[in-house]
Amino acid sequence: MAALRTAGIPQARIQTSNLSVQPVFAPPRPEQRDGQRITGYRVSNTVSVRVEDLTKVGPLLDALVRSGANELFGVLFSVADPKQLLETARRNAVADAQGRAQTLAAAAGVRLGSVLAMHEGQADIPRPMLRSAQAMDFAPAVPVAAGEQAVRAAVTMVFQIEN
Repeated sequence: MAALRTAGIPQARIQTSNLSVQPVFAPPRPEQRDGQRITGYRVSNTVSVRVEDLTKVGPLLDALVRSGANELFGVLFSVADPKQLLETARRNAVADAQGRAQTLAAAAGVRLGSVLAMHEGQADIPRPMLRSAQAMDFAPAVPVAAGEQAVRAAVTMVFQIEN
């Protein structure tokens, strides 16, 4: 947490996403009849951080590993405000579905009638993941590349068929 504050990450962009406390047991011994003995506890605090400036991600990951973070569960890239992009993707998906339906109807020798049903589904968006922190110990700096982000819409349409 101190490394995040030092890096200038606002508190509102830091969130505990998992906290776990598990007992650590002493190895069992044959003369021990009363069960395993707890010798300590293993505590894990998983934190999610939102960083908008991509140039800060690599140095921040380096700082986190240097400060003691020993597991990194990945980096997720997303579009900050996908509303307009989703609207365009939906329009394109409907136009594509209508075009495909027209092609199929023409191939079958029928005409399309009105739309009977329409359903929007979710399209999967690939999520880049980083290596574990242990593997990063040998890298001079953590390279982070956002690449392109895709905004997709999937539409299923049912048309009436006219002869």
